[in-house]
Amino acid sequence: MNARLTTDLIKAALLLHTIREDRSRLDLVLALQQHLIRQITRLERRSKRIKGAVASMREELKTKRPPKEQAKELKKRLSKSPVLLDKIRWEMFIWRCFGDGIAFVYQCKYSLKHLYFDRNYKIKETAGFLTGKTGFRLEWKAVRLGIKMEVPVVLADVTNVIRHGDICALAGPDPVIVEMKSGASRNERTDRQFSDINELNKFFENDGATSFRGMQNVKRQQMRHPEVNYLKEINFCITESRINGFSSIEPEPGLRYIATRNLAKAIPEQLKNYVSEYTACTGLTPEDSWLPSGSPRFQCNK
Repeated sequence: MNARLTTDLIKAALLLHTIREDRSRLDLVLALQQHLIRQITRLERRSKRIKGAVASMREELKTKRPPKEQAKELKKRLSKSPVLLDKIRWEMFIWRCFGDGIAFVYQCKYSLKHLYFDRNYKIKETAGFLTGKTGFRLEWKAVRLGIKMEVPVVLADVTNVIRHGDICALAGPDPVIVEMKSGASRNERTDRQFSDINELNKFFENDGATSFRGMQNVKRQQMRHPEVNYLKEINFCITESRINGFSSIEPEPGLRYIATRNLAKAIPEQLKNYVSEYTACTGLTPEDSWLPSGSPRFQCNK
């Protein structure tokens, strides 16, 4: 990891931790989103450059028929492009995890998870690039206006979890989704977007619905028991793994957290003491198809 990226990540982490400690710091909510926009758009521009270079190299191979050695070099560079693009997508996902952090500071995770799925309870597709987005100025103006009115507002495009609407107000008991349209034209797609948002907002308002995403008589129930988490233990485990390469902690019987810097090495050596054929292991490292809510390497239940 280069020094610039490390510095930018530390800045985002410090901003998010300060917001979590003092929810009234809406100036930092805005500052963190500005930081995320800069990082995400920088990666988008890099992605476009790579895709442009790939298109040029393919065109050259197809039309110009370069010498054998040159063609070999072009094919080698082409073979590396998917890895580079995957790395960019991964980095954009990580930056958006900080945007998720803003939403989770102000809202219940069980409410926010409804914004992650489409009307068929499948993971909703992500939006396109921020770079060159027609309505971005209008959306960002609305975010700034909301924060000026002392309402925490987050841009959907800087999060992974909010996949409905363009902006989301976080001040109330439930998230309020807003779709921003600069023009008066309507089509089947926009009608579907407004219908989905209306369904979600009514579900939040009424704590349920007679029909919700294909299911009948859905109701929200308050958790009877307070949630138990072991964030301190997890953070200790991660910190220790950075020093020793491996760490393990059992906060309660049957639950163990393991953090490792080298999974391939850890499996035959340290993990054999904790994992058996009766152990259920779940990877908790963030993936772009996974709704992030933790950061250790494994959670094992016996």
